[in-house]
Amino acid sequence: MRSSYPTLTFFMTFLLSMGSTNTSPVLIPWTNIGTDGQPIAVCTKNCPPISKPICAVDNGKYKTFDNECLMTLRNCRTDSYYQFVHQGKC
Repeated sequence: MRSSYPTLTFFMTFLLSMGSTNTSPVLIPWTNIGTDGQPIAVCTKNCPPISKPICAVDNGKYKTFDNECLMTLRNCRTDSYYQFVHQGKC
């Protein structure tokens, strides 16, 4: 019987395959299930205070992040899709 709680949490492991033999399992420790039954990503609550600047781009807009974790967090919490370009400031 399926639960009606929209934020019921499950422990899930996914194996992502990109068509390469060098794939490795990606562990997603907690995933919420939405009302439509689809998984909802759970963003990390914070990033370590490490200053290791990276340059990233989203739809032609370049932005410098203090570290890669902050870029990932921004992507998770907003509608952006920043991708790593290079180490250092843009």
